[in-house]
Amino acid sequence: MKETVEILGIPFSKLTLDETTLHLQRHIQQEHTKLLHLITVNPEIAIARQSDRALQAIIQEADWITPDGIGIVYASRRKGDPITERVTGYDLLLRLLEEGNRLQRKRSRSLWRTFGVPNRMC
Repeated sequence: MKETVEILGIPFSKLTLDETTLHLQRHIQQEHTKLLHLITVNPEIAIARQSDRALQAIIQEADWITPDGIGIVYASRRKGDPITERVTGYDLLLRLLEEGNRLQRKRSRSLWRTFGVPNRMC
C-alpha cells in the first residue's frame, strides 16, 4: 500500500488515526531525533494553497500531511486511491496527550512537569 495519495498537489498520508498516533509515539520516544513537521490540511486550506504563497511554502516544507477533513477523504475515493479516515489535528493532539499522560502516570510524574510548566492551571 502506498503511504500517500496526492490531492490538489498535496501528498496526504493514508495512515489511520491509530497508525499515525503510533508512528508519532515512536518518533517522540527516539533519542536525539530530528524534529518532525506535521501539518493537518482540510479542503479549505488545500484550495487556499493554490493562491497563497505562504501556505504553499508551509505545505511544501511539511514532512507529513494528514487529511483533516472528510472532503479530502471523499476526493481520495473518487481518485481510486482511498484514504481510510480523516486524521484531524484535534483528535491527534488528544491521542498524544492521553498517551503522554499514561506514560507519565507510569513514571509517577506530571505531564506538566515533563514540559516544564508549573503544576498549576494556566
